[in-house]
Amino acid sequence: MTLNLVLDDREKSEEILNELYSDYSEKVKNDIKLKDTDIYFSYIRFDGLLFEMWGRNTIHEFEHCRFDMLSSLKIH
Repeated sequence: MTLNLVLDDREKSEEILNELYSDYSEKVKNDIKLKDTDIYFSYIRFDGLLFEMWGRNTIHEFEHCRFDMLSSLKIH
């Protein structure tokens, strides 16, 4: 897991990832996007690091092809 490579603490890595994904999923479910965009964004600060989860709502011409995509996980 990428987070564990940075933190060297599997339990904390899982906790951060679960919290990030939970917050991200809530935003997708409630359609809460960055202002004037189609981008979903979630973040957590821990021990001087910034963990981010990004995604974009992609809508195709066919209704069954709508995806709420998770596009990246970043650590700064």
